[in-house]
Amino acid sequence: MPKPSGLMNDREREICTRVRKFRESTKWSQDDVARELGISRDRVASVEYGRTPLRYDLAKWLAEKLDVGLHWIAEGRPPIRPYLPPDQAEESKIAPHALLSEAYRRLKRNFVHRLSLIDARGSMAWLERMPGIPPGEAYEWALRGVVKRTLEKLPPHLRFEFLQAILAAISKFAAQHQGEVAAFRHEPVARPVGIPVASQRGRASAAARELNRRRKVP
Repeated sequence: MPKPSGLMNDREREICTRVRKFRESTKWSQDDVARELGISRDRVASVEYGRTPLRYDLAKWLAEKLDVGLHWIAEGRPPIRPYLPPDQAEESKIAPHALLSEAYRRLKRNFVHRLSLIDARGSMAWLERMPGIPPGEAYEWALRGVVKRTLEKLPPHLRFEFLQAILAAISKFAAQHQGEVAAFRHEPVARPVGIPVASQRGRASAAARELNRRRKVP
């Protein structure tokens, strides 16, 4: 049996174990994974059996093909899925043939931010415990933060379009869940006679266009 690489340690072995366990959970064989990734079965086996550490390039191929999160492979952090593409700017700084554990240290900050948006329930529970946030206002604070961070990344000419997209999304969400919202508020579902749901959904977009038109008037 080949000797383990000198780079192996407890963390690397945990990563290799997660790769094996995930592969087994999918009912794929090592041959299946090797064919899908275009590598030898021996290379797959060497990682799974903890003989060689998982390199970043192989980890990314595996994550993309099998739709598994790099965050989960690297740290065991849920959710196992979906695969989240790494930040390209940070990825470009990763050395060739770097270990996944090394590469993930550079990518982690961006992953943690996106995972906090996916794991909404956990994020809300965490926010509720933050000092300075009034009870019951965690969702408002979270939404405010998402909008603020997005606006900071947008050039000025896209900010009004971003507002339009938010208004349209709110209108669509309200139309889709009209019955649930009415039941929660103990009110009858109100739908104007003769006006199709599609028209209601477009009201926010129309309002945004009117705001845009007025803004352009000197």
